[in-house]
Amino acid sequence: MQLEDLVTIVFSGLLSVLIGWLAGLLGGAQKAREEIARWRRSREDTISTEAVQLIKELATHLASASHSMCWLTWQAQYAPRQIDEERIAAYDQEMHDLQPKILGAYVALVAVSTAAAQKLEPTLYSLFALDARVGLAAVNTPDAPTALAAIYEDTLRHNNTMQEIFRGAASELLIIRS
Repeated sequence: MQLEDLVTIVFSGLLSVLIGWLAGLLGGAQKAREEIARWRRSREDTISTEAVQLIKELATHLASASHSMCWLTWQAQYAPRQIDEERIAAYDQEMHDLQPKILGAYVALVAVSTAAAQKLEPTLYSLFALDARVGLAAVNTPDAPTALAAIYEDTLRHNNTMQEIFRGAASELLIIRS
């Protein structure tokens, strides 16, 4: 065996090792990319599921608050004798119980889906503003039933608008998830 043959054999061996090593490296890199892609999809699914749950929770609390406003003002409009200090105190307690739940669900939604939270943020602000009007009408006027009845149409309109916004948000999430 001559030196030239030995160099060829060694070179061929080294080249084979290098090619095998590169193939393994490239295959491993591809496998790592696939694992990262699977992890990202799983993470996005988890976030999407959490967003749906938080939107459901927020919608439930907002609907409850809106219904309380509508019911109080409806009673003022159509059954004014039912509006007394006890009924107003019950409304006040309902809203005191709901507002922290609403804000908690909203803050959690911000952490999971800023886009969904931004879409729903005006609903929160308008609900709180309407609650302030209802509260002022209930406690700062000599004739609370008349003052509350004057707000009934606004509470009903807000409730209907809120339902439309949540239907739109739910539709968008279903499109995003599919």
